[in-house]
Amino acid sequence: MKGLSIDNHQSQMNNNQQWSIIQYSHLTEVDLTSAHEDYVEQFLNNTKTYLLYDICLHTNYDRLKTVTNNFTRDSTKFNCQKIRNLALKNKPDVVSLNVTDYFPFAKIFGIL
Repeated sequence: MKGLSIDNHQSQMNNNQQWSIIQYSHLTEVDLTSAHEDYVEQFLNNTKTYLLYDICLHTNYDRLKTVTNNFTRDSTKFNCQKIRNLALKNKPDVVSLNVTDYFPFAKIFGIL
């Protein structure tokens, strides 16, 4: 699977259960723009998902800010460093230094 798109605005049930780490060996593009923040957290948390490098992530800026605890959360930072293109819905005009530090290798751009 090279592309993944999740369109689910409802929270996941039983999100405190322990599951194996999901590994996406060929994934290059992920669209979580219409996904509940639980899915964004699951995808970016390195204790839940293992990603390869060169991922293109589409998501909502506000959800991303929440999930990463204003771009300071260690458990999501590792996978965020693997993102090469970050497409943000509701991207602010000026991206803070926290965002660029959190996604050091990503080209960050806004989407409608």
